[in-house]
Parts: sequence; C-alpha cells; structure tokens
Amino acid sequence: MRKYKHLILEQSETNFNLQQELQTIDQRIGLLLCHRLVVEKNYDKAVTDKVQSFASRLQEGRPINEEKKELYGHMILLLQNSPHYLARLARQLPLSEIDDFLQIVMFTVFGSGDARGEFQLLSVFECALNMEFTACPELGNLMRSNTATSRMMTSYSRREQGQVYLRKTLRPPLRILFEMSHINLDTDPVKIYRELGLKLIEDEKEISSENCAIFPEVQRVIEERVQCLMEMTSRFLSAITQSLDDVPYGVRWLCRTIKMLTRQKYRGATIENISSLIGGFFLLRFVNPAIISPDAFNIMEDKPSGNVRRNLTFIAKTLQSAANSAEYAKHKHLASLHNFVQLGNQQLHAFFAELCDVEDFFDQYRLQSIEAIADLEKTLVITPNDLFTLHRLMDKYRKSMGLAADDKMILLLDELGPPPQNLARQINTPLSLLLISRWDASTLQDIVVDANVDSSLQGGLASQRRHRVQTGADVELEQAKLVYESICSNHEALTRRLTTYHKYLQNVRGQAISINTLKTGHSSIQSSPAVTSAKRTLRLRKAPAFIDTSSQVKAIGPFAFKISKLDKAGVVVGSSENLPPLEDPARMNIVLTFSMPTPGVVNFSVRQKGRPPLFHIECTLDDLLDKVDSEEALKLGDVISLDAHKTLILLDRTIFRR
Repeated sequence: MRKYKHLILEQSETNFNLQQELQTIDQRIGLLLCHRLVVEKNYDKAVTDKVQSFASRLQEGRPINEEKKELYGHMILLLQNSPHYLARLARQLPLSEIDDFLQIVMFTVFGSGDARGEFQLLSVFECALNMEFTACPELGNLMRSNTATSRMMTSYSRREQGQVYLRKTLRPPLRILFEMSHINLDTDPVKIYRELGLKLIEDEKEISSENCAIFPEVQRVIEERVQCLMEMTSRFLSAITQSLDDVPYGVRWLCRTIKMLTRQKYRGATIENISSLIGGFFLLRFVNPAIISPDAFNIMEDKPSGNVRRNLTFIAKTLQSAANSAEYAKHKHLASLHNFVQLGNQQLHAFFAELCDVEDFFDQYRLQSIEAIADLEKTLVITPNDLFTLHRLMDKYRKSMGLAADDKMILLLDELGPPPQNLARQINTPLSLLLISRWDASTLQDIVVDANVDSSLQGGLASQRRHRVQTGADVELEQAKLVYESICSNHEALTRRLTTYHKYLQNVRGQAISINTLKTGHSSIQSSPAVTSAKRTLRLRKAPAFIDTSSQVKAIGPFAFKISKLDKAGVVVGSSENLPPLEDPARMNIVLTFSMPTPGVVNFSVRQKGRPPLFHIECTLDDLLDKVDSEEALKLGDVISLDAHKTLILLDRTIFRR
C-alpha cells in the first residue's frame, strides 16, 4: 500500500508539471489569437494608437487575470467536492434563472463524463432530494410541481448517457409508428363523430363525449383505434421493460434514492405510491418527452408529421396512465383500454422494482483522500460567461443560502469581489481552469450535514452506507491500484495533448501575424530593404486570415532603426555601458535590426554602422506578447532593454502589419 501511495504522489507531481506546461502553452495560444484579432480589427486604421489603448485591446481577449483564474479554479473545485452549495443554490433560484444554471452545472461543471464527475454530481442530487423530501410534509404533493429538484432531474436525464439509452430503446418502435403515419389513435368520441360527418344530434349544444359514444358508428371506430393504440403502446412498453441493462447508472440511482427516501419519510407509503413517484421521474420527465418529440432528442432524423406527433402523445399518455394505474371506469367506451392499463401497471411496477436494485455509488469511491491526490491534475474547460454566471448567482443568493461568515465559499466570494458583466459573444472564448484546492483535500469530499434537512433522512442514508463500506487492506490496495492506473492513463493523455499543443502553438504562431508588410513610419537608415520586403509580400495582400503562410513567406526583413530614434520614441528603455550614452553623438551610429526568418519568430541584433552585429537574439511572438501581458521589458542580452508594448507596435507596423 505504501508503495502505491508513493507511486501515486510521484506520478501526480509529474502530471501536475505537464498540466502546468499545457496551461502555459494554452495562455500563449490565447495571446497569439487575441493579437491576430486586434490586428485584423484595426488594420485599416492609422497606426497612431497610443500604447495604453493597444494594451487595453490586447486584454480584451484575456478578461480574467491569473489571480482571478486561480480563485475561480478554487470555487469550481469547491462546488464539485461540496455538493450542498449547488443543492442549496438551486432551491433559491426562480424559474427565470434555473435553466441557465442547470445548463452550466450539468454540461460544464460536471460535463466530463468520467466516473468521478458522475459521483460528484449524484452527491449534489442526494443533497437536493434530501431537501425536497424534508420540505414536503404531504406525500401527495411530493415532486408534483415544477421545482428546482425536478428540473435538475430532467436536465440530468438529457446528458449523453441518457440520450444514448433513449436512442437505442425508442428508435425501433418509433420507426414502426413513423411508417404507419396514416393511422389515427385519437379515441375522442366527439372528434370521431365530426370526422364521420354524422348529423344524428340536432342541437349542437348536446354534442358531448357521452352522447356521441352511444352511436354504433362511433363505437366501431373507437374500438378499432383502441386496439391499434394498445398494440402500438405495447411495443413501447416492451422496449422499455426489456431495457433494464441499458438504463444509465445515474438514472437508476435516482430511482433508488426516491424509493429509499419515500420509505424513510412517509412510513405509510405503499408500493403504488413509490411506483407512481418513480414513474413521475422515469417516464414523465425522462422517456415520455423523447417519445413525444423524437426529433428534438435526435432519435429520429425526420421530423414527425402532425398526425404522427398526436399519435405519439396518445401513446405517452397511455404509458403514464399505466404507471399511475389510472382509472377508466367512467369512460365505458374505453373499457378494454382500462384492462390494458392495469396489466401495464403490473409490468411497470416490476420494472421499477428492478430499476431501483442498484448499488450505491459510494461503494465504488471509498478512498477519497487518495483520489483527491489524483485531482491535482484536474482541469475544466469553461467560458468566462459561465464562470461569471455561477459567480453572480452564488454572490446574489449567498445570504439566503444560509452560509456562515467563515464558510469557504463566502471567503472565496469576498476575494473575488463583485461579479463581472458578461462578455460579448465574439470574445467569450473558452479557457482552461486548473482545479487545485487551497484547503486540505480530505475535508472536501464529505457530504455536508445540512441543518435544513431532516436528520432522520440523513441518518438513514448514512447508516445504509456505513454498513456497506469495506475497510479491509485488500480493498484499499485494489482501489489504490485503480487510482494509480487512472493517473498513468491520464499521464499518457496529457503527453499526447502536450504534443498536439506544441504543434498547434507553432501553427498559430505563424498565423497570428498579418500577411502584408508595409513601409514603416519610423526613419530607417536602410529604407531600401524595407521597401523591397514590402513589395515582396504585396502579392499576399488578399490572402485570407488565419491561413498557414509558412510555405509562402520564407523570410521578411531585415528592418533597421537608429537607436537614437528609438530612444526618442520610448522604445528603448535601457542600455548597458557597452553602448555610447544618450548624449554621445556616436550613439547615432548604433542600429537595431530585426527580421522574421520564419512566421512568428523574430531575430534581433544590435550593431554599429559598418561593423558586424554585437549579438543575435531570437524571440517568438508569444514570448513578446507574454512580456506585454506581464508588463515586463524585453531584454536583448545584457546590452539593451526594449519596452515590450512599443516594440510590439513597431513590429505590427513592419513585419506583422497587414
């Protein structure tokens, strides 16, 4: 066991370093793309913008500084590992805010699809369901309204695992129904009466279901349609009840939790009550919406016709009636359908019982402290606006959530300050957050006891979980092996990503420059090479943006500028004793030259007129942009220091200029 813990720590450190390198490359790619966008946006303007204005535009592509990114990384990890925050917040949100919140939580914060993300998300559901059952004293009112918890469950069922299940299960019976688009399953006596064009009731006010159902013509059509409805519904019922092994684990776990909490909270609850609640989730919120709108769930390629969609609605209603054991005694013309529904009710009861027979997810995730070590390498790709939305909602409802003043989330919100406004769509580009906690990882995985939740419910869940936990050394060793294998697998994935990122950086570095070179506005002691370089690349003036020009432009430059001119322009901010001082006329003979041998790579040199260069320094565009971003000087060896902002503008007016 000690050996595996050492290996886990060692491999985690290696993965962490790889992740840091990936993050650095990712930042540089972002800077390059942002620079390209700025140049594209402003290439027609006069090149007289002030440095401050340029710097502010450069920051448009980086709306979150590194300090804020680190704080947001802490916040996301805290939300993932402490489920009570999201569960509490969801109960505070009005319907106008809940959908955007759930979209971010279900498909971004917990959208990785790995087992641990699923574990964390189901922990949120456990807290939310506890709160839902605690707040509802009457069984008859439970999960009937459109609450935050019911909306959460609906959103969860629409994740990829649920979509795969729905396509596999429902596509065969849907295809049959689509092929039989001519049939009509509407059993309403009034509609059938009017379809047949009967004039047997003189007073229009007397036309009702009861009066129309007495006519033999109407009864005959009803019987035909009921038989067809039962046949088609049977196809869907069989497909559902035979799909137990394909139902996603999370959906089954939710059904299991509903059953368990119902028995604990409502002692007199019957099997029918429990099946009705499970049917309210599994059928009403998961399966039936896909039956009614198969095109919206990408189950069928073709959009159903109006008649087919109505038939699908009748089938979905019949399935729901079977789950709820609906009575048809009042509708004599539907007597045969009543018997069918009762038989379907028995089949669904048996299916729901098997559906709930699934192990608790805690049985698979016992070594929380060891797994927390593996989390050192976790990252999350998320847009700034999604971060700002979570920040805004947490800050807005921090008081109503009942969090203590020294709560970890409150401390983070205080450090983050007021939530920023959402960005424009064109600059709301995804960023990569490194999820590292500033707190002891062992304290983050516990399910927090909520004061607003019935203690008997929490105690029941905890007691059922405790007796299932195995603490034997062999189990811990097996889990440690699995964790180590997972980390090694992650290392391979990181290595592949790093190789791809390096190639992408090289490509973006070449694409981030403008393609045309114009004559510089600065005085050049060797203007002819600059003009020649400009003419050499004019043929690329109309080349599209973001193309790979490395095969077209072999080299650009050199460009030469007197140091004395750059002194006055503020480009040069320092020089060594090896160069003549500012007041020395000999400084007029010192020249800074630069060229671009390959796209995105600049060679600088300093020389005295008529003599060989003192040195050569190579600088990539992303190196320079990093200096601009951090407001550092660009040092050319120990000889000269350049203002990074103004150097970038100088390069934009020459070799980077469109």
